[in-house]
Amino acid sequence: MKKMNNRVIVSIVIALVLVVAIIASAAYIITDEKEERKTVILVIEEEAIGDGSYNDLVFKGIKSASAEANVSYIAGSESMKDKLDKATSQTPDIIWTVPSKTNKEVIDSAKANPDILYVMVDFQSEEKLDNLITISFNSNESSFLGGCAAAMLTETNVVGFVGGQESEVIEAFEYGYKAGVDYASKILGKNVETISQYADSFTDKDKGRTIAQELYEGGCDVIFQAAGVTGIGVIEEAKVYDKWVIGSDSDQEYLAPDNVLTSVIKEITKATALVNEQLVNDEKLAVQNVVFDFSNGAEGIVQGNLTDNQYKDIMQIKEKILSGDINVPDDKLSYEKFIQNFVQL
Repeated sequence: MKKMNNRVIVSIVIALVLVVAIIASAAYIITDEKEERKTVILVIEEEAIGDGSYNDLVFKGIKSASAEANVSYIAGSESMKDKLDKATSQTPDIIWTVPSKTNKEVIDSAKANPDILYVMVDFQSEEKLDNLITISFNSNESSFLGGCAAAMLTETNVVGFVGGQESEVIEAFEYGYKAGVDYASKILGKNVETISQYADSFTDKDKGRTIAQELYEGGCDVIFQAAGVTGIGVIEEAKVYDKWVIGSDSDQEYLAPDNVLTSVIKEITKATALVNEQLVNDEKLAVQNVVFDFSNGAEGIVQGNLTDNQYKDIMQIKEKILSGDINVPDDKLSYEKFIQNFVQL
């Protein structure tokens, strides 16, 4: 067998080196891409996800970035602190939370873990932290429109409100709704009473049914529920009594097509998807407190069972809110001020 000349040997060696280099580069690229995928964890107060509640809408938005990030959630019966500790032990890049009553625990966790970015949904923090972002919605404004719808449709002149747990977020729903009832009542020459009850739970359908029974039997013929899964119990009772109910967060007409008058919506899934995508891609947000409202299309009310004319009238009221002609209250104090000013008109 003839010996290979030196030039051929050198060519073969170079080729082998190139092959090894390409394989090594490919391995590096694969490893590097895997390392660059961010880890995102949603931590919730409740015990589970999958019941169609508010947490599900938030998680759906976060999951939309699953192609660029490893997304998971932590739920359970443990305390919020324990669940946050479990999350931080995984050294994630981003922790999302939906705290209705554990704001302090989330902020404390953020302070203790400055390298992790925290996002709190439905909360505005007065405390500025470099690793904390909050998302809030002007739900009082869309609830005001729901109150206008209730005032238009009531025949008994008694309407109801069912909240999950008392908090600033749910109070914004309640007082925005009550103000809308009062506003439309005056325009229509009615005197409509609003009765409010809280279930002290976002997950108790039976409690929602019980409260709805009391309100419907007490004379209410329209109820606005802002109570998560508990609110589904209210909707189910609306079918039993053949009365009106107003949905919240998403269009809930599918649950009772003949009884859901309208739904006060906030595009929570789109909002969380938008913010999460920016964070996963390392895009800097312009503000620490991100507010979604009528102006960016994140809040509104669907036509549902409202007539064309009724919906048109409500959209005209929405324009007055956008223009600043109507300042919608979001708590008891601002509601009382609204009533004082409104009575003088």
